[in-house]
Amino acid sequence: MRVFNADGSEAEMCGNGIRCFAKYLHDRGLVEGEEARIETGAGLRTVRVFADRGKAKMLRVNMGEPRLERSQVPIEGPPGQAVNDQLAIEAPGQGTLSFHFTAVSVGNPHCVIFVDDADACPWPSTAPHRAPPPVPRRTNVEFVQVLSAGEAKMRVWERGSGETLACGTGASATCVAGVLNHKLDRRFLLHLLGGDLELEWADDGCVYLTGRPRRSSREPSSCRRAYLHAERARCPWPDAAFDTGSPSRHPKASGSWISPRWPAGESG
Repeated sequence: MRVFNADGSEAEMCGNGIRCFAKYLHDRGLVEGEEARIETGAGLRTVRVFADRGKAKMLRVNMGEPRLERSQVPIEGPPGQAVNDQLAIEAPGQGTLSFHFTAVSVGNPHCVIFVDDADACPWPSTAPHRAPPPVPRRTNVEFVQVLSAGEAKMRVWERGSGETLACGTGASATCVAGVLNHKLDRRFLLHLLGGDLELEWADDGCVYLTGRPRRSSREPSSCRRAYLHAERARCPWPDAAFDTGSPSRHPKASGSWISPRWPAGESG
């Protein structure tokens, strides 16, 4: 599985994308049994499918073990972990804003910031595509409001896309950061603009992401062929498949979604 952002950059991993892809494979009989093993830019991931009448109704992804050392995220700084580190952001018209962040990699880099009110957080002007400066490959940023030890609310700014309705890797990073900062239990419910996810940092050291998939549209034949492109090295994305010149927008998200460039004679 390969994933591309709205600006054409490639992401190493997408937690919600892999759930959708696993449902696609399962519901069309392209994988057998209750598990799908999918190669990603962050390594091999296993998705457990809970089905009813042949259709995937719930999917649980083993997101792997989080990486916390600065060199593994990666983020510049002294050896060790960046847990509750201080961060200053120059926001236009607002001066210098200070946050505390925790850096986590679950295949791609994340900076998790705990706030009192995720909706009132002064972003996207602070949406730290501006910060922190020492992240060489840019970072995804999560603003998390803790409701209780077993429940939280999150909004996310994804590198290459802007604000999105949900982020599975960001949710997984939030799970780890919540435990490290003694704010959340190892298993909790997370609310996002696009729906709810259940997270668990299990005893085996891996983070598990569970959620219900929902079909939003039926794919045209050209998109179906792209999904079934089995040889990763021959995948024609992004240049042949997508045109980011005129992206569509979701009313609840400030980030752009990619618009397919359909071949002649086919409608999208």
